[in-house]
Amino acid sequence: MKTNLLKSMLIVAFAFVAQFALAETIVITGDNVRLRMQPSTKANTLIYTATGKNVHVNKGDAFECYGHKNGFCKIYYDGNEVWVSTQYTSHATASSTTKKTTSSGTAAKAKGYHPDWITVQGDGVRLRKTASMKGEVAGSVNKGTQLRCIGASGNFWQVNYKGDYLYISKDFAF
Repeated sequence: MKTNLLKSMLIVAFAFVAQFALAETIVITGDNVRLRMQPSTKANTLIYTATGKNVHVNKGDAFECYGHKNGFCKIYYDGNEVWVSTQYTSHATASSTTKKTTSSGTAAKAKGYHPDWITVQGDGVRLRKTASMKGEVAGSVNKGTQLRCIGASGNFWQVNYKGDYLYISKDFAF
């Protein structure tokens, strides 16, 4: 009995880890692309609770895709599991990156690409709840902190920090 339970737990754990290990990077190819709650054009879209407006992603935003279903790709946006139509995505390539020189060196700037890990380049760098310098501050990190990067939106990396999906300016982390 205990052996079967242990085997079942290992299979579930492996499946959970495998879905993240096999993620592919996708790039949004259109502007104002809706994020759906289910893999269907008839499904509800993700809504900003503060404004009641639909969430959209734009050309050049990059995300990890964790599976495909019905012509949609499963991604995570602000900690929400959502779906984006593959009609508006392409696969990221290293050649689609651009370079930006900063005072601390040369950093990869996402344009259809994001690194798996980024390193914070300053002290007290703010983590925000939205991809905007006006976004609510959720915390801060110091120079040398490494963050798991799960996507990009404009001039921000989307990161996983202590289980929360937050944003950090590309100017302060690469």
